[in-house]
Amino acid sequence: MRPEEFLPPEEYAKVRDAELDRIVEHKKRRRVDYGDRLSFLFEDERTVRHQIQEVIFMDSIVDRKVVEELIATYEPMVPGDDEISLTAFYLVYNEGELEEFNAKMAGWESRLRLLLGDDELGGRPIYDDYDPRRPKTVAYLKFKVPQALLERPVSIKLDHPSLSVVVQTPFKARELVGGAPIH
Repeated sequence: MRPEEFLPPEEYAKVRDAELDRIVEHKKRRRVDYGDRLSFLFEDERTVRHQIQEVIFMDSIVDRKVVEELIATYEPMVPGDDEISLTAFYLVYNEGELEEFNAKMAGWESRLRLLLGDDELGGRPIYDDYDPRRPKTVAYLKFKVPQALLERPVSIKLDHPSLSVVVQTPFKARELVGGAPIH
């Protein structure tokens, strides 16, 4: 990704509503929810590009160097050809719930796995800022997927002392690796 591939804030403002409609539809096809607490988004280049464009717009960024820094920050979320990139959200709705989350769910992000049929894949954090003393409600992970597992169905497993669940997805690994388009 290069800075010139993104619209300046005033130009993006002209197309933003239509672009938001398109990205919402795109993300619907890449998102899986479990109850009202867990949500998972399988990232691809389009979702990441949108995030960068939105930050440029919301922060009125016109400086090329700042856009380059944004790209450097967000581009690691784009999955490689043999990777699945997952953003996992543990949703909290008020400050009391956040305190409860902090007390109960520390380390949840390190307990996420992908199940590809009978095989279990551990992920690695995209950003190296893990501190078990500071629980996070959002986790950014990448999973390296062996070629032999590409035709297997994908489930998400969370095995934490406070919450143990397997979330089925409608995807096969090949649909998610490298951010392949989902139809």
